[in-house]
Amino acid sequence: MDDQVRLIPTREGVHASDKRNLGMKEASGEIFAFIDDDCVPYPDWLELHLARHAQGELVVGGSITFGRSNYLQLADNVSAFHDLLPFTPPGERTYLCTSNLSVNRRVVQHVGEMMAQKSRAEDLEWTVRFRRRGYRLYFEPQAKIFHDPRRCDLMSVWRHWTDDAPHTLAVRLRYASWLHTPALAKHRWIYLWGALAVSAWATARSFTHPQTIWKYWHTLPMVYLTKIAWCWGAYSYHPSTTSLSGSSGPGLFSERYKGNL
Repeated sequence: MDDQVRLIPTREGVHASDKRNLGMKEASGEIFAFIDDDCVPYPDWLELHLARHAQGELVVGGSITFGRSNYLQLADNVSAFHDLLPFTPPGERTYLCTSNLSVNRRVVQHVGEMMAQKSRAEDLEWTVRFRRRGYRLYFEPQAKIFHDPRRCDLMSVWRHWTDDAPHTLAVRLRYASWLHTPALAKHRWIYLWGALAVSAWATARSFTHPQTIWKYWHTLPMVYLTKIAWCWGAYSYHPSTTSLSGSSGPGLFSERYKGNL
């Protein structure tokens, strides 16, 4: 660690969005680069992000790679990042994730920082908000990170998807037109009585790219189970039936972000 890198201590249990907002407040540069603590960047990761910014892009996302040694972790990654894999095409996207993201400071000054006290779906909400304000989300597949989450058993994978569901659903319902959310998604019953069909539809969408099928066809049963888990979480804590907030409990997103740094 040199004089250009410093650690900002935070108390235990601080939400992911609050950590990122704090980092942006403390940063002095024009480009904010984000990566998660369970990710490792490739050697040219930052260089490729900055090259895209030099070409005029203001919001740049990169691709996600992962290991194959643990089947459950692999399926979890395929299910989560099927549209951000290195072989998917570059160009404009409807959303990006902060596991691999860089943003020009003036975008954040215009749109506002991330929602406070959020550790799930906060990047989905933030990047869709960028689009609403007219900013393009550019995907650069060569800017790669390696994602290695501690989800290597059935219980942790199941919990990941059930916990995420109400938060991602709340964002998808709020920005339905921007995320092409189906009209049926607002009905709680669909996630119970229609869970098998919804999960099959979502699984099919995860394998639309030929290389995803070629490389990861054997994960399809487990990917389908992650979608079942998501449906169960969406039904159990549907945004229309709960007002819980924070990372440990699902709930609706509130307009808790600042317009300026």
